[in-house]
Amino acid sequence: MLHWDGKLLPALTGVEKVDRLAIIVTFQGKEQLLGVPEIQTSSGEEQAMAAYQAVEKWGLTDKIQAICCDTTASNTGRVNGACTNLEKLFNRDLLYLPCRHHIFELVLRSCFESLMGATSSPDMALFKRFREAWTKLDKNVYITGSNEVPDDVRSTILGFVEHYLSTQKQQRDDYRELLELTMIFLGGIPKNGISFRIPGAVSHARWMAKAIYAFKIYLFQNQFQLSHMEKNSLRRICMFLARVYVQAWFLSSEAITAPYHDFLFMCQLINYRDIDPQVSKAAAKKFSNHLWYLVPETVALALFDDNVPPAVKANMAQVLLDKDEEAEEEKNQVKRYILPEKDFSSFPNIKFPSLLTPGTKTFFNRFSLSTDFLNKDPSVWKDDPGYKSGIENLKKIAVVNDVAERGVKLIQDYNNILTKDETEKQFVLQIVAGDRKKYPTATKSCLMKQ
Repeated sequence: MLHWDGKLLPALTGVEKVDRLAIIVTFQGKEQLLGVPEIQTSSGEEQAMAAYQAVEKWGLTDKIQAICCDTTASNTGRVNGACTNLEKLFNRDLLYLPCRHHIFELVLRSCFESLMGATSSPDMALFKRFREAWTKLDKNVYITGSNEVPDDVRSTILGFVEHYLSTQKQQRDDYRELLELTMIFLGGIPKNGISFRIPGAVSHARWMAKAIYAFKIYLFQNQFQLSHMEKNSLRRICMFLARVYVQAWFLSSEAITAPYHDFLFMCQLINYRDIDPQVSKAAAKKFSNHLWYLVPETVALALFDDNVPPAVKANMAQVLLDKDEEAEEEKNQVKRYILPEKDFSSFPNIKFPSLLTPGTKTFFNRFSLSTDFLNKDPSVWKDDPGYKSGIENLKKIAVVNDVAERGVKLIQDYNNILTKDETEKQFVLQIVAGDRKKYPTATKSCLMKQ
């Protein structure tokens, strides 16, 4: 899979700024930095050409099968987007697997903007006020939103948060903080006790930080001056976060679960209108523009998802077997599932297997997967060698663009140090990236390992 992400950084010489593109490939759970070259502009055509040249230089042009990037217009634009241009350069169809974290941050952003208004500023005035007032707050005096959530819903969410905190290693501190704040909001107590971190900086591109701010302001609203509109909006945002968003976010990063997860999440957003019509409409409308994982080819991932009921899997298999005599592949594969707003109400009634078409078989050919298990009952699929091999391979597909973000961070750290020579700069990045694989942290125990 090919990943990329861009960043505007100071040029190696002079005071002007230039665009740089971090280009990475992932395979079988491993990642390789191909380069972070300068590009003239951040247009889709420029990004595609830079990515293609890096792939060509490494001799991987015949290996790339899928692409992962943020869903900006320059990347996913139908005519001039980088994805479209890459398919032209590779002269073949590529599987689109856009960054799921980016998609879900856009959903959260739509929720904020529907209630608190849009802003182009990287910081919100409300959050800035709260940050300034933080030292004056009594951290032992706070309120929760447990009374606003039905007991059965509250119990389910708390169970998920507790399970996720105890069984999953959180790679980022803000992920753990969001889970712990969700638990506190619902009246629970984290394993390590209740404590609150100092509010940090807010990036306009990182809506996770805004979710953390929303929870904290709600918890300390009795000590912090809020207008009636701000208080009501924050309550509704926190309700959406706790009841719908947090669980969806933390389950979104797995490739195998993506199609069925998105199908259920879209249904949940639509049904949320019974609780908050305004938030439901804004979130559902935004997410309906990013149903990349409900197209015929990617829906095949759901066959390997343990969350899909066996009866649904059996129907999916039957649909594919019934279409066996039809064309195995469709030319010009659909890249995104289109769901008009007028069809929102009927979407929850759609039968998931109906999303499959003859084009679904392209997925098995693309990744050299066996389809023999389709002739068996889903109850014995896990014993099928081809099915087990498929699960092992598909679990390693990266559907978040964190690897490209690490490439961007790498060039930020080493952009203007050690060397001003562009060729040497690329070698330095390769060396550092390689060493970081061997030594993920700079702790003594890590560095002493053989």
